[in-house]
Amino acid sequence: MDDKTPIEGPVNSLIKNRLLRNETEMTNFLQSIDDLKLISATILLPNLFEAFVDEAENTAPLEVLISFIRSLDKNVFIENLIKATPMMEKKAFNWLKVLYLGALANLESRTILKDCLTKVSNKEHQIVHNILQAIALSDYDDIEVQESIKKDINFILN
Repeated sequence: MDDKTPIEGPVNSLIKNRLLRNETEMTNFLQSIDDLKLISATILLPNLFEAFVDEAENTAPLEVLISFIRSLDKNVFIENLIKATPMMEKKAFNWLKVLYLGALANLESRTILKDCLTKVSNKEHQIVHNILQAIALSDYDDIEVQESIKKDINFILN
């Protein structure tokens, strides 16, 4: 795959620079997100999840990528997040929790997630279940927030 391909180039650049170790990698990463905004990034969504790694040295560009991904169609985002979850589980577990917390943000997203989980393999369902349980067991400063998250997770899993 040529790194200069108009559609795939930005994704390849995200993956290449995903450790965000220096200013050049951060600049290239952020430029790739800007480039994605100019094309139909929805078709590239499955590949965008490869940019997430827990060992990234600077998380701000990854947070920009999350904002961009969340701006895409919710159905496509959640379906592709579930598909990418097994690949991300070992190298980006903390980012998976952040991404799934975003999917818990509103009733529409929770409903889409619940519906999508009825259509996936047992393995994918179990991995997502484990991530949601990890989110539910996390400590939050606000007890009301923690209870709300647990309630939202119970809605999805039951």
